[in-house]
Amino acid sequence: MDFRNSQDRDGIADLIGARFMERYIDPFKNNPSKHGFAMMAVCCLMIEALFCFRQGRKKTGEKGSDVFEKLFVSSAHLKDFVGLGGQFYSNVRCGILHQGETYGGWKILHKGSMFSRTDKTINATAFITALEKELHRYTTELKSAPFRSELWRNTIRKLDHVCENCTV
Repeated sequence: MDFRNSQDRDGIADLIGARFMERYIDPFKNNPSKHGFAMMAVCCLMIEALFCFRQGRKKTGEKGSDVFEKLFVSSAHLKDFVGLGGQFYSNVRCGILHQGETYGGWKILHKGSMFSRTDKTINATAFITALEKELHRYTTELKSAPFRSELWRNTIRKLDHVCENCTV
């Protein structure tokens, strides 16, 4: 079915939601073997992918710390990290993805509040839950926004980039 030509907002939003859920969220749901570092690595990938969908970008295309800060500022569920986008990017995202460890005293746990600013501790389970809510907020916005809106133009542009990468 051609979702674009039929302007099937619900169908496209559900497709995007399912893609994100199966790649980023579902592997950690009801998984007793989940590990906080793996969860946060995947969350960092999801943050960049979600940012690119909202902005219609093929690639992140700007300073990584700015991407994280912009997402935190615009987020309804990750406000605890506003003002820390650069530190999060350098000490969590880059630390975990490049060296398998956090830097600057940041810690990843599975207990407590989502984030403690005083001791720079992130509850990975709470963080991924907040990110899932952010995904739901995005797909809900897609379902209600006019198909010719900027949000949809950006989303379709990103989907076109995704499809370009699928050619064999």
